[in-house]
Amino acid sequence: MDDNVPDPEPNTEDLAVLRQRADLVTGAVQRLPEAFRRAVALRYYLELPATEIALVEGVAAGTVRWRLHEALRKLWVMLQPSLGKEDGQ
Repeated sequence: MDDNVPDPEPNTEDLAVLRQRADLVTGAVQRLPEAFRRAVALRYYLELPATEIALVEGVAAGTVRWRLHEALRKLWVMLQPSLGKEDGQ
């Protein structure tokens, strides 16, 4: 067995960092306007395609794609100051 192979299981510190990041993302998603928040939840949590989200929301698929685009842009603006500092950015 090669001693240089990293352990595939995250350690306690890694789990804490992952939890902190998850909390930051969840908080940012909660601050989105309601229509964007619903689109993000349906797409990324329930893994529905834009066409199905459009049916649920009663809007065109293009509107759903725009909402997702805007939501991700807003999330980037909110999260970049916190998460962008990691990795030397």
